[in-house]
Amino acid sequence: MKRLVYSIWFLSILVQSQNEYPKLNVYGMTKESFVPLEWKMIACADGDLNDDQLSDFAFVVEKKSENDSLTESSVQRILGVFLKQKEGGYLKHTQSNTFIISKDNSDMGEPFQGIFITSEGYLDLNFQIWTNEKLWFITTHSFRFQLQNNKFGLVMYSLNESNRDSGDSTDYNLNFLSKKMTVDTYNFLQDKKPSSEVVKLKSAPLRTFETMLTPFEISIWD
Repeated sequence: MKRLVYSIWFLSILVQSQNEYPKLNVYGMTKESFVPLEWKMIACADGDLNDDQLSDFAFVVEKKSENDSLTESSVQRILGVFLKQKEGGYLKHTQSNTFIISKDNSDMGEPFQGIFITSEGYLDLNFQIWTNEKLWFITTHSFRFQLQNNKFGLVMYSLNESNRDSGDSTDYNLNFLSKKMTVDTYNFLQDKKPSSEVVKLKSAPLRTFETMLTPFEISIWD
């Protein structure tokens, strides 16, 4: 079930990626100066991403346009990350035209759930997948990136799978720095002690926005 849903997302993004996306400005004095014409900012986060005591920011901008059927709108989204410069203004560091997905059809809820910069300098991106027809099954996904060797590498990934009908739920927390995954299984409708296990992760190259086309290319068993 999950693999089928994720495959649908992946194919949708591939089609979307064939559209032309504007290149965000390389340098600007304000956040608004990086927003392309006819696009709007839908989320933004501020914080120090490179430990230089300056406030950087990351945003998500989108553009909606009618498709040929005139019944639904197609959505393009861009993730941009910008570093504050000591002399003033911001310098673009990262642009991804595919990582911030949008809903695939009118029955789906909004998958993108927010962007955050933590006090420790991590860049967090959250998603949730559910449909109106099958609201009983929900998955939430949290991605944590850290600036390493001038690229944002995925250092943590958390997945929650919940059946709101039965109450069965599983949390997967992957730490790519310690190479360990914790798996907690429980039922949020029953007062029972959850079961927990720790799994050693396989060594793998650091995932970045350049190597991850979409969020759901990652598997918890990779």
